[in-house]
Amino acid sequence: MAIEVDITGSGSFAGHKSNIASYSYAEGSTPVLPGDSSGGVGDVSFSVVDEADTILLYRDTLLLTDGGFGSIAGVVDSVSATDGVAEITGRSKLGRLTTPGTIVAQQTTLGAAFTTILGLVGITSNIQVDPSLTARPIFLPGFTGDLWIFVKDLCIAESVEVSLLSDTVVLRPLRTRILNTVNVESESWSVADQELAQQVEVAYYNYTAETNLMFYPKGGWTTEVQPYQVGAGEILVVDLPVDGFLTSILQPTPQLSVARSYTGPNSVYSIAGNDGLPIPVAQWVNAGGLVTVALKDNGATIEVTIVGANIPNLAPFRLAVTAGPSDVYSTLRLVGSGIAFNRQTIVRSTGLTIAETPNVDAPIIDNVLVTSFTQAVDIATRAASVYGVPGRTYSASARQVTRSNADNSDVVYPTFAQWASTLTPGLLFSGFNAANVSVTFQDFTDTQFATVANNLTNQAFGNIGGSRTRYRDAMYRVRSATSTAESVSFDADPDTLFSDFAAVSSSRTFANMSVNFTGLTFTDFNLVPLRR
Repeated sequence: MAIEVDITGSGSFAGHKSNIASYSYAEGSTPVLPGDSSGGVGDVSFSVVDEADTILLYRDTLLLTDGGFGSIAGVVDSVSATDGVAEITGRSKLGRLTTPGTIVAQQTTLGAAFTTILGLVGITSNIQVDPSLTARPIFLPGFTGDLWIFVKDLCIAESVEVSLLSDTVVLRPLRTRILNTVNVESESWSVADQELAQQVEVAYYNYTAETNLMFYPKGGWTTEVQPYQVGAGEILVVDLPVDGFLTSILQPTPQLSVARSYTGPNSVYSIAGNDGLPIPVAQWVNAGGLVTVALKDNGATIEVTIVGANIPNLAPFRLAVTAGPSDVYSTLRLVGSGIAFNRQTIVRSTGLTIAETPNVDAPIIDNVLVTSFTQAVDIATRAASVYGVPGRTYSASARQVTRSNADNSDVVYPTFAQWASTLTPGLLFSGFNAANVSVTFQDFTDTQFATVANNLTNQAFGNIGGSRTRYRDAMYRVRSATSTAESVSFDADPDTLFSDFAAVSSSRTFANMSVNFTGLTFTDFNLVPLRR
């Protein structure tokens, strides 16, 4: 089938559009396992005959199309040429997400969050969110940094995946695609020790949306909250981290006194002089005394600026109340609105003992997008499979792959009725045969596929990464794949579910199951769970 590259921009190459000597598309799938940061945005490369304007392809947009695999949109980010052959490389449209961005903390839905994140990099159309995910309620914490890393953490927390199909960015549930290899050229697998641990710990954040909540001190005053002190005319700046992401904060107003039990509804403070007595509000303000607050770090930090009043004989000043010689307590209370959290952790055993690994604890899994106990339990289960068993990989290269949905429906072709409706009414077989005398069945199939090539279900590009495939007695999920005009190669991680085991064991009893697994440990079973 034809290989074409459509370019939008100022560049061109000899035999523009269809004169492609070779191409490669390397795609990755977003991760499933906690602590996994792998998963690329997709890289495109192709070779063409060099000409004067080939250099101008840099930063042009491209759409590479292979009739057998679909198409992929991207941007050229490198051009080079040697002896008349130009090498063009680019990143897929998802590459826009590999830039810094800022996300405001909010209570929203998964669909709205996804479109918001894409909007930050200018992707406002050709977005497809699976209907089952659109209205799922979630909390987005405040964030500043690489948006692609944030998206991958979101995928882990919500058990979803992101892919690019042609020019459409897709958010969908995990495990919706099956990959079958045809004409396998090579296969390899490995099992090896990795970083093992006896237990895993997962943090979760219990977010709540709050209006006019006292964020400092969290939960109210305690003896651990110490008062701040400042000299006459001195400026003191203090950063206060908060358990949350504030979107607004009330400026504190001075009071003659603030009770220990004060919790709102306003931000307040009081001042005591060096004699322990309260400073009247008017005296403090008229002498230049001031306390102001500002939000930093996307609302995760309150910057407090304290300016000491110009009353040297009463300095230093404390934001406090003195109720006795040794009874002094802080009176700074800060009220704001935003997303608060109550961070907690759970610990789960991997099943290993000290005889199997000396490491008690795996590195703590701390993903700010894990918002509930239920999510933490799910992630801890996945983490136990990482730190409790040997590492495994499966790799293969094949001349062809077939893609299907999890329900085993394959490529979506037009129905016979749809095809027949395009024919001339009353056309006889003899007339059809005469008009198509030199057309092979493969030509006919290719023509019909072309009519549905833009159906995203039929895409191979973007649907290979994240697909599941069976090798021997286990299921695997494709983490990276490279497609060329000649073949597809991929690397996959273990991904066998209890539902997979149930599907092959529906009529099996514990008695006859032992026939297949006699003499094996549970570690062995984990390597060949689908054995029959």
